[in-house]
Amino acid sequence: MTHKFKFLNQVVFLGFFSNLS
Repeated sequence: MTHKFKFLNQVVFLGFFSNLS
């Protein structure tokens, strides 16, 4: 479960960063 959460967090962070750029 932790791995999935970490992966989801990374995806969200990446999307947020891309949207910010």
